[in-house]
Amino acid sequence: MLEAGVSILVILSGSGQLTAANGSHAVLAPGLTILTPHNIGELTITGELTLLRCHPPMPDQAR
Repeated sequence: MLEAGVSILVILSGSGQLTAANGSHAVLAPGLTILTPHNIGELTITGELTLLRCHPPMPDQAR
């Protein structure tokens, strides 16, 4: 489970599925890049895959 927040997911290898708290979903495959908005809620990722998640710091941690 990934907490809610703006992030970019880059799928490096493997395959799986991304499911958001609002019920939307996406099939994950290598080379796919997904921008996740904060208002989509928590994310669940299933499958065997390697991904990179890039996200800005929380406001209280930003400089």
